[in-house]
Amino acid sequence: LLCILITVAFNLSSMCSVYAAKTETKHFIISYPENYEEIMPEVKSKLENNYELILVHLSHIDFDDYISVEIYSNLKDFHEAIGADAPDWVKGVFQGGRIKVLIEDSNFDRAITLITHEMTHIITRSLNSGFIPIILFEGIATYEAGQFYLVDRLKDLKKIPDIEELFSMNQGNKFLGSAKRGDL
Repeated sequence: LLCILITVAFNLSSMCSVYAAKTETKHFIISYPENYEEIMPEVKSKLENNYELILVHLSHIDFDDYISVEIYSNLKDFHEAIGADAPDWVKGVFQGGRIKVLIEDSNFDRAITLITHEMTHIITRSLNSGFIPIILFEGIATYEAGQFYLVDRLKDLKKIPDIEELFSMNQGNKFLGSAKRGDL
C-alpha cells in the first residue's frame, strides 16, 4: 500500500510540475513552467497587444472570452497534453478555446509567435463556426503572427498545389498547416 501511495504521489507531483506557475491578464490565463517566469511580463504585454490588433483587423469587437494558454517545456509533456500522436514538428494547437504550445528553450519571440498564431485560430473560429478552407484559416493566423519568413520557403516546393488540393488539405490530417515541417 505504501508503494502505491508513493507511486501515486510521484505521478501527481510530476503532472503538477508540467506547469507549476500561473498568471492572468485581461484576456488570458497562462500556465507555464516556473523557469519561464522572467519572460512572462513581456509575453503578457505582447499577447494583450496582439489580441487587440487581431480584433481590430478582423472587425470582431464582440469577442471578449478568456483564452487559456498552457506552455510546455518538453515534447513528451506537450504530446500528452494534446492527447494525440502528433508529428514532432507540431509546436502549438488550440483545443476548445485553449492554446497549448511547446517552448523548449524559453524563447520569448517563439512563444509570442506560436500563441498569437493559435489565438488567431480561436478568434477566427468564433467568427465562423462553419468550414474554413485551410489556406484561409492558416493564412490569417500566419499573417497575424508575423510568420512572413514562411513565404521564403515556398521556393522549395516541387509542385505548387492547385485549388482543389488546397481546399482538401485538412481532410485526414488535422496537423497539416501552411508551413513545412520544422516551421511551426
